Amino acid sequence: MKITDQLTRLFGILDYEVPDTPVGSVVRTDTEGFWDVTEYQHGGSYQCRCGRSEPAFFSSSQFRRCRPLNPELGCHICQDALKGATTKAERLAAWLDSRRATISPDRHLVLPESCSHLYIKESQESNQRATVRTRHFVYQHFYRKPVPAGFCVTRTCRNELCLNPHHLCLTKNHHAKITPYYRALIVTLSLKGMSTSGIQSFLHEAHSLELSQRSIQRTAREARRSKNCVI
Repeated sequence: MKITDQLTRLFGILDYEVPDTPVGSVVRTDTEGFWDVTEYQHGGSYQCRCGRSEPAFFSSSQFRRCRPLNPELGCHICQDALKGATTKAERLAAWLDSRRATISPDRHLVLPESCSHLYIKESQESNQRATVRTRHFVYQHFYRKPVPAGFCVTRTCRNELCLNPHHLCLTKNHHAKITPYYRALIVTLSLKGMSTSGIQSFLHEAHSLELSQRSIQRTAREARRSKNCVI
């Protein structure tokens, strides 16, 4: 996409004047939505905070009258990624990528939507979807590495809703296999009417046990079959 087309899309400018790089001392700096704004003695610039796109430079006359059409959405790269996302997991991935450079280790990060579980494709060739906890997904996507078998993702802070990648760490999951104790616990919770996702969340939060919903359903189903067997 040409720079003029990008600026028309982002700032609504139809008569873009190609400026020289802004010169002179900095008059002011500001933040507008997801843009860092810098005004110089001669000209100004808008830089998306994602850090993935080039800054947009303007002459003094255009800088005074131009504003981002959708300041919270950022540059064309941020907007294209968000527009192309069709699932909650893809939208979260696009959001994390755009905010990667701005997420501070000193603050909690609570996503605007409550999403304790996400559905993702098991592989590019498969249409099967797997359930993954949001915290697990955030860790894998932000650090670009999988969670090793036998480990689970936990928080280093006390905010139960925090999903700041800098506050997440891997801990050894000492109960990776379903022991008789946890099998009995799954059956008990299932008989009490707790949903599969509820059991999954309870086991993770209370016992650091990471199980798929499929494993929980299979365990409860096998227990019911055993109970109904007639010798």
